[in-house]
Amino acid sequence: MAKRKLFPNEHELCTWNGVTLTTHRVICGDSDLGGSKSILLHCISSTAVVKRDQPVLWILAIVAAIGGIAAKEQAGGFVIAAVLVAAYFGTRQVALVAAGDDQQISQTVTGGAADVRAAVEFADRIDRVACLVTRRPEAEPRLSTEGASVT
Repeated sequence: MAKRKLFPNEHELCTWNGVTLTTHRVICGDSDLGGSKSILLHCISSTAVVKRDQPVLWILAIVAAIGGIAAKEQAGGFVIAAVLVAAYFGTRQVALVAAGDDQQISQTVTGGAADVRAAVEFADRIDRVACLVTRRPEAEPRLSTEGASVT
């Protein structure tokens, strides 16, 4: 599959784990190996960031470490605790979803790349640029000293 070409006057603004925000659209999965999907910015109605993890693994790790200390098998307890902590980091996920016009772009990242803060920042950028593209002068709030808007 050929790589998507940008529109005239379209520029790439930023990328997050395979999702690209441009001045005109959000593109996901743009590669030579698989398909791709895009939503034009003026069609974006919402974004979401969903975090999934298994906090019970942290609790089990603490129990294993304390159990190892109590049983005078500190090394065994700490090895089990380390495996559980590694499993926690390996199973956590962050999903970014951008939706609009009955379409949805969803990208899930697992493991060490599952940075919630970076996903939220990227979703905020999508929202800001989408608002700029879809802004209508009549929808803008006016100061009480301003007269009626001329359209």
